[in-house]
Amino acid sequence: MKKIAFVFAIIFAFSFTMMAQIDEEEGQFFGGQRALGTEAYAQYDFGTVTSDVASHEFVIRNVTPNPMVIDRIDIPDGVSVTVVNKFIKPHETGKIIVTIDKKYFTKKGQFSLPIVVRTKQKMGQGMFVYKDAVYLVKGNVQ
Repeated sequence: MKKIAFVFAIIFAFSFTMMAQIDEEEGQFFGGQRALGTEAYAQYDFGTVTSDVASHEFVIRNVTPNPMVIDRIDIPDGVSVTVVNKFIKPHETGKIIVTIDKKYFTKKGQFSLPIVVRTKQKMGQGMFVYKDAVYLVKGNVQ
């Protein structure tokens, strides 16, 4: 009886270890990192923003065999996002353009703002997978 309990305990422990693993496709999407808290998948430093408007283009890669849709984007104040490719085919890239507009910043000085991009993929039999990636923009408004 003790041997059976020991075997079940080992199986139980390994099952949690296996669930904690990131699959290869997810690791590539998130740059080999887990998307926890405000860890950024990609970031861009605008430096000192002296003009009224400054922009940067981020690339989103679909490394899976399934089509990907940009489902939602959470945008902080002072930032606008243009989605260039809402639908991204398998193994291709899409783009978003992030624009900083000085007139919407109430305080001058440094900023660090997260932009959360949620993608959706259909994985067969009506099941969808949602993934969030954080893109961080920072700089200094004069």
